[in-house]
Amino acid sequence: IEIKPSSYIKKVDTLRQIEIGSNWAAENNHRFLLITDNEIRQGTKLDNLKLLYRYCRLEKFPYGLWEFSRELFSETRIQIPLGMIAELLSPSDPARSKPYLWSLLFHHHLSTNLNQRLSDSSPLSLPREK
Repeated sequence: IEIKPSSYIKKVDTLRQIEIGSNWAAENNHRFLLITDNEIRQGTKLDNLKLLYRYCRLEKFPYGLWEFSRELFSETRIQIPLGMIAELLSPSDPARSKPYLWSLLFHHHLSTNLNQRLSDSSPLSLPREK
């Protein structure tokens, strides 16, 4: 996969790199894919990742949050809306628990579809085993 700014696509150096990459892929039984910055920035995934990144270094989780999450998702396939989990964690102020949920999403302890804008109705689940 080659990622280039769309403004570089017609430049001689870029065309040469694309040709080299395409030839290498064909000779080595791979598929060559060119992606531009316009394609990466489409949709809501980038916005979601930026939100989650702000909480990647969050420390000092409330006591028992991880254990509570594991119990809450006792079944692997269960999905629970983010807002409902936030209310269960902090009934008097659900907004206080959202940064911790975002951190768990960032670190892949919880999972959701990042191609849809994160909201209280976003279904969270345990990540699928690979």
